[in-house]
Amino acid sequence: MPKLKSKSGVGPASDFEALPDAEKERIYQELDRETPADRQARAKPLDARNRVRQRKFLRRGRPKHGKDGVKVISLSMEKHLLKRADAHAKKNGLKRAEFFSQAVRVALGKAS
Repeated sequence: MPKLKSKSGVGPASDFEALPDAEKERIYQELDRETPADRQARAKPLDARNRVRQRKFLRRGRPKHGKDGVKVISLSMEKHLLKRADAHAKKNGLKRAEFFSQAVRVALGKAS
């Protein structure tokens, strides 16, 4: 597999684009013939910098709330009460889940 070295400092893509069409076609055909096993055989372990980047990328997703994360629940409630709760949450800049979490904390604080 030919290695493209950046002469312009812009990167390998611009170096590839600068190649003659016949050379681009030759490289494309070579890549097209390569099997996944061939690619795997050429692969090298990630260096420390790229391991950090990979971990950061793989960590994406919903953030955890609380120390143990969250549990999605289904809750039945009277319609008029839900409308009032939603209005109160909106007025205070809260999401519905945040409002109910706060309400449960207050209720449990009073109960104990």
